[in-house]
Amino acid sequence: MPLQAQKYQLKRLISEVILPEKPVEIEHTWSGIMGLTKTKEPIIKQVEEDLYLLAGHGGMGVALAPYMAKELVGII
Repeated sequence: MPLQAQKYQLKRLISEVILPEKPVEIEHTWSGIMGLTKTKEPIIKQVEEDLYLLAGHGGMGVALAPYMAKELVGII
């Protein structure tokens, strides 16, 4: 879905369902790539001698990052 369509749908949802009695203006938007894996498990592995990969958190990177960082330290 194009960004403008997403913004429209979000504003409609807020205006009609979440805050139907209040005027709504979206002040800022953000978009980005979501790292997903087929297994829905994050990837954590050594790629090269001094390079490690920690990715594929499926939109839960902020919540999972501290735990996964500890896992990575254990691998290193």
